[in-house]
Amino acid sequence: MGWWREKTKRLGLLIFVCLVLAVVAVEATSFRGGELRGERLHRNAYATMMYMGTPRDYEFYVAIRVMLRSLSKFAVEADLVVIASLDVPLRWVQALPFDFPGSFAILRLSGACSWDHRSGTIGDRQSPMVKPLLFVAQRQREQEDGARVVRVENLKNPYRDQNNFDSRFKLTLNKLYAWSLVDYDRVVMLDADNLFLQKTDELFQCGQFCAVFINPCVFHTGLLYCR
Repeated sequence: MGWWREKTKRLGLLIFVCLVLAVVAVEATSFRGGELRGERLHRNAYATMMYMGTPRDYEFYVAIRVMLRSLSKFAVEADLVVIASLDVPLRWVQALPFDFPGSFAILRLSGACSWDHRSGTIGDRQSPMVKPLLFVAQRQREQEDGARVVRVENLKNPYRDQNNFDSRFKLTLNKLYAWSLVDYDRVVMLDADNLFLQKTDELFQCGQFCAVFINPCVFHTGLLYCR
């Protein structure tokens, strides 16, 4: 009878793993490609983009989280949106803490995450106990907190083959996706190195388009407003 109990245990474990993988696969598929996830709460939005390929990808990732938290702190009357390319590493998303209050959206789903019961966080394979269902639940909770995300393909830069082209800016044209956020009346597009010290919702009172002035032919895209 011992061998039968062992066989039954293994079969039960296999069925459980299959069910977990099925749930993760469905969630990952439903979270893919070109549309905002979660419910719109406001008519306006603060948006930022996240892509890979710079010498400081991780620093930008951290900066985005800090910037969005600074906006959330002042209870801005606008949604927070992350325009994220498909190549953002999963482990960065899996490291997001449970208590990050309404200021970031999960970009991708994966079963390769671990649950740290001591710190209340999803870790980066630091624990042998894999609990992807908790990750699915966390994605749902953070969307309910107000953060939204759209995953996009990188736009090809027509200037990338020029001899003097700085490769750091190869994917900055992803900012054009700001005009695809048609769920919103007004969008303030932000670079990751912005930090808010007060509520700035008056930015949404601008006209058709506003940006940081450099000269009559050039403007700075680190903070721009569009309708």
